[in-house]
Amino acid sequence: MTMSPARSARSTQPWAAGAQAPAPRAPRPRGRPPFGYRLAQGPGATEHAVVPDEDAAAVVRRICEEYLGGRGLQDIAEGLTTDAIASPGARGCRAGDVTTAWSKGAVRSILVNPRYTAGAGRAAGLTPIVRADVMDRVAELFRARRTAAASSPPSGRTYALRGLVRCTWCNRLMQGALNNGERYYRCRVLGGPAQEARAGHPRNVYLREQAAVTALVSWLGRVWTPARVLRLTGHGAHATEVRHAVHHVGVRLQALPDVPGEEHAALFRSLGVHLAYTHTSRTLNVRVAVAGEGASVSGALRL
Repeated sequence: MTMSPARSARSTQPWAAGAQAPAPRAPRPRGRPPFGYRLAQGPGATEHAVVPDEDAAAVVRRICEEYLGGRGLQDIAEGLTTDAIASPGARGCRAGDVTTAWSKGAVRSILVNPRYTAGAGRAAGLTPIVRADVMDRVAELFRARRTAAASSPPSGRTYALRGLVRCTWCNRLMQGALNNGERYYRCRVLGGPAQEARAGHPRNVYLREQAAVTALVSWLGRVWTPARVLRLTGHGAHATEVRHAVHHVGVRLQALPDVPGEEHAALFRSLGVHLAYTHTSRTLNVRVAVAGEGASVSGALRL
């Protein structure tokens, strides 16, 4: 069958009779967008765009702020899980299969992803959801912590709070103990007269080191500031020295690795930290001395 010239022209150039050529369609982005973004349907059936997911973007900003505030990766992950915030792995799951559990690795992958800022993000076609200066500070702190962890010698069974934490039941120092590969502090009361003398004292009181150290470092990062310390000590002749000392502590806090070790122990000893743990309310009472000033900073941390 021979096609007529007119029909052939209409088939190969449908816009020749006054219709405009169709605009090129945007290809579907490859792969799943980073956490904090979502795929949005464009005007055409095959058009897609990656746009910020406002709820997830707020989580990304929260992670950055908490990390800069001194919280460790595991502590941030536990906080997100406690608040029932869906993890990156929950996206795309069926409703009955969704899990909110966050991992340390998921938090780390967000902190080291450069595509959230204007530079790398726009190059990949993404709208920035985190300020560039915030991500720069996150990257600097991440490098400092990794360097500190790499340069420190193996700590063996270093207990960062050894000799610092007492049981509020009996006022005895809690002793370091390993349980399923994790470090704990334990106050153990054996049977016999000693048990009777401490009526109501549980046979064992346990305090997980990672939880205690993470909470303590986070609290110090909030309260151990020159303004707060100077309010306690007064603006005397040594105000400049106090500011320098407090600033030095702040730098050490920022450089602490995520895993408690000798760096934590040395810092806590230098600050004269005193701790008392109440297991019934999971409360860690803290007192930090201001060296040479006759004052202290106190707090109660819920674990």
